[in-house]
Amino acid sequence: MININGTLAKEFSKGKEKMKVLTRNFLSNITPDIEFEKWLNYESELEKERYSYLNSLPTDQLSREEVKELEELQEQKEYALLFTKYAYHIETCSEKEYLFVYSYMIEHPLLTLMQKKLTKEELTLANNKLKKLLTTLSSQELYEYLTHYIIAYQDLSMSEAYILNRLSFIYSKNKQRKIQEEMKAHFDRNCTREKSLHYKINPKK
Repeated sequence: MININGTLAKEFSKGKEKMKVLTRNFLSNITPDIEFEKWLNYESELEKERYSYLNSLPTDQLSREEVKELEELQEQKEYALLFTKYAYHIETCSEKEYLFVYSYMIEHPLLTLMQKKLTKEELTLANNKLKKLLTTLSSQELYEYLTHYIIAYQDLSMSEAYILNRLSFIYSKNKQRKIQEEMKAHFDRNCTREKSLHYKINPKK
């Protein structure tokens, strides 16, 4: 099977006039790279302290696990820079940088990154608020909630950004299911009409 988006990405990565090829996206007006950029640039206090500590030690004093942890933290900083470049200055990306960002978004679920970045307590509080919103807001109210917070995306806390992402995912899935149900109902009605018309034209004797 041909990866159409992958083929487009290779084409769009060349030359000066670069365009974004969307991967999965649930937030209207916010492309996935902007979400990734926000999360990759976010460092919790624990991450900051851990990086500062590991980076202050001589390499020969680090255990194998600590070396790996430090490398992952350093890589994240490099990825954050690349995503900022791609998200807001895409014309300056090299072909290699462009394709790296695209591949990263394909291969790394944003949900996993968000869950890794938030503490257990933050996740628990965010999921509790998410459940409350889903049980109290009507479909129209949910749409208005999403619209309001999408506009202010850059100013949202990480917990708010997580809730917005999950709400948007659920809203998109529900909307898609509703469209499919309406299409099926429309198809069933047409089938019923055609059968009725057939029997009128060809009555049984």
